[in-house]
Amino acid sequence: VDELLENPTDNAITISYEFTITTTDGCPTAPTPQTVFVTVAPRPTMSISNSTATDICSGEATAITLNSTVTDASIVLEGVSNTAGVTGFTSAGVTFEDGDVIADNLVNTTNSPITITYAFSVNVDGCDDGVADMTTDVTVNPNPVLTITNLATEICSGELTDITLTTPTDNEVITVTDVNYGLVTGGSVSVSDVYSAGGGVDELLENPTDNAITISYE
Repeated sequence: VDELLENPTDNAITISYEFTITTTDGCPTAPTPQTVFVTVAPRPTMSISNSTATDICSGEATAITLNSTVTDASIVLEGVSNTAGVTGFTSAGVTFEDGDVIADNLVNTTNSPITITYAFSVNVDGCDDGVADMTTDVTVNPNPVLTITNLATEICSGELTDITLTTPTDNEVITVTDVNYGLVTGGSVSVSDVYSAGGGVDELLENPTDNAITISYE
């Protein structure tokens, strides 16, 4: 018996073949049957739910849920690619079961977003699904670094401030969260103002009082 069998279910199925042997003379009159069994494992399937929406900040955890409706399915992490500059990901070869969640705390050590790819295979008792590995991506955004250079910590009334904002981080958004001018006039910076790298505060300030006033930008 040499035949190709397919199991369309999610569970192993055992089939039986029964044989008897007699001679052309009809002997024996009551042949004893012999039975052999073959267990046909199902073709495994899997699905991935990536609730991180593919984007996380450096230091945050992934939430990759692995599922298979097939009984006794083993889901194997075949590898994680494009990981230069990223740490914290699960090593290749780790095996998961239906419902397991990968919660890797990923750290991006660079100044640019990095997209890494997790690749998985699935098998049941050594039988694979016969298709390419299933993948899911996670983009790890760097935590931004801000440097403020204030070249004029003291100015005369009527002079300009000289504050420069720099960051090596890509896709930066530098936002003013607080500014306190006190009685000083001429300032135009407001809360929620947005700057890009290399921008800064360059404004002419007037002190109408008889005393020095320290203003703050945050």
